[in-house]
Amino acid sequence: MASLEKFKQETREWLADNCPSDIRGSGMTYSGGQKETIDDADFNTWFARCVKRGFTVPSWPIEYGGAGLSSDEVKILTEEMRLIKAPVPLVGMGTAMIGPTLLELGDDDQKARHLPGIASGAVRWCQG
Repeated sequence: MASLEKFKQETREWLADNCPSDIRGSGMTYSGGQKETIDDADFNTWFARCVKRGFTVPSWPIEYGGAGLSSDEVKILTEEMRLIKAPVPLVGMGTAMIGPTLLELGDDDQKARHLPGIASGAVRWCQG
């Protein structure tokens, strides 16, 4: 339990230092890919910092662009982001459906080819 409290404090501090105040409560989102750009400099900064930290897909393994967080740590991160009204850095089918499916059922080559691009926002997925 002490380690979760430490994680919570470190996360709170990181968010305070890294989420620009001008975008808090803005509701901005980004789905990734080549066709959509981030026009807001502060959101672009926030997104880049989240990518570097693995917070675009925090539960994914580090080797695929995630932060390797446990479910309890993801819950804390989500709660702390909500408290300061930080925008969710990355949304869409890639993070919500394709990525989790590849993590569960994909082979090593598929994971290595597709997951880092989803996590970094370089690739945007759709399914129909």
